[in-house]
Amino acid sequence: MKKFSITILVSVFLGVTLHAENTGGYDQMLQQSNKMIAVILVLVIILLGIAGFLFFLDKRIKKIEEQIKQN
Repeated sequence: MKKFSITILVSVFLGVTLHAENTGGYDQMLQQSNKMIAVILVLVIILLGIAGFLFFLDKRIKKIEEQIKQN
């Protein structure tokens, strides 16, 4: 029974792995039409915006903390 369950688990994991590697034509279509570059650029801009906002908030919070310590 133990060998049977191990065989089933291995076959399920192999099936999932093989299915995950077969991405199909969608990825190729994005690369051929240069839309992949646009998607990456949009993601980079969004992440830079979030990082900039967090940096701005950090500076404001430190400034407020210093004002509280002085009072």
